[in-house]
Amino acid sequence: MIISIIDSVLLFSPMGSSNHPVCIWVALRDPTLAVRERAVEALRAFLRVIEKRETRWRVQWYYRMFEATQDGLGKNAFVHSIHGSLLAVGELLRCLIIVQMKLLISR
Repeated sequence: MIISIIDSVLLFSPMGSSNHPVCIWVALRDPTLAVRERAVEALRAFLRVIEKRETRWRVQWYYRMFEATQDGLGKNAFVHSIHGSLLAVGELLRCLIIVQMKLLISR
């Protein structure tokens, strides 16, 4: 269900808009572990939808997401913020590995 909601939001809004994943960071950096776990599931669904998009938009989103992870890894960051950023980095790596594997298989 969440994938279809995300897909619909992205379908009816411009891919160049920077507002899509902003709300996910609030949840990824929440002090409650259960909230962060659900947020990473939503991020995974978001990245699955992004994976199907045009290459130029996909790369732009991956870069934006990686940049946003840096905000939660600062010297004075709270532990839950660091954890949320590391969860996001893990999802980005997982998604990029999947994309690379698909490219290798299609050759």
